[in-house]
Amino acid sequence: NAAAKISEILNAQGNEHVKTIGLPSTLPHKWDLADQIPEGLDAKEILHQSLEKQDTLTISEKVSKYPLGNEIIREQYNNRSVPTDLSEQEQCRLSISNYLQHQLKTQDWVNAQITDYVTTQLEKDPLQALVFWRSVSNDHSFMPMNFTEIREKTQQANAMLEHHKANIPENTYHKLMQEMQTNPQVVINTCDQLLDKQREIDIAKFTSLSKEYAAMHHRDDDEKKKEELASQLKELSTAYASDEKFQQALEKNEITRDVQQSLEDDQPLNISRGFEK
Repeated sequence: NAAAKISEILNAQGNEHVKTIGLPSTLPHKWDLADQIPEGLDAKEILHQSLEKQDTLTISEKVSKYPLGNEIIREQYNNRSVPTDLSEQEQCRLSISNYLQHQLKTQDWVNAQITDYVTTQLEKDPLQALVFWRSVSNDHSFMPMNFTEIREKTQQANAMLEHHKANIPENTYHKLMQEMQTNPQVVINTCDQLLDKQREIDIAKFTSLSKEYAAMHHRDDDEKKKEELASQLKELSTAYASDEKFQQALEKNEITRDVQQSLEDDQPLNISRGFEK
């Protein structure tokens, strides 16, 4: 009909949000919106049902058309051109669909009942499907994202994962690489946990080295050993120079605080005996 042809033309011209309204067949012949609305006809309800139906069909069609977990993620990450015919809301709904589809395929505890329910809900209401998934999986790491957010999160997650690669088992690394396709936030969370663990290890190391370094300042022997300790301490201090938690931990300890300060100022360490306790 004329409306369908006009919609096709407008879409071809780059208009992103063209919609048509399906009217009841009971309307008078050649009835138009400019005409008086017949009695008993709820125009708002017709509008709502028609748009709702189109949205439901749209998300189903666009999930298959735009596989976010694969091509779009890579295209976004490489700053290449990506489809622009999706509204921000549709992009977020699409990210939910791709995330949940990935989870259904990769989580071995998921049974057929859960799979069927989530799949059905994705067609009706992706947000409700996500709420249900959170309740059964107890995983709240995923948040719906538009294309820009996906690109930024993926870049952040990739950088953090590569930084921690040496400290991650190979099978875990590959699993996180797969997770990053649809939920980069879980990779960021995992890397944050690794950073917290490594920070605690290095605080303990800095404290131990500081005590050894301070003890040697009460003796005049082994200058080479002092230099080695100073080098290790400076290396740790530099690595965590912008890490607030690391710096706060050193500040709370008199030994680590004084040792770090003396190394930064390149001044002799001034500390009293009894620190060994």
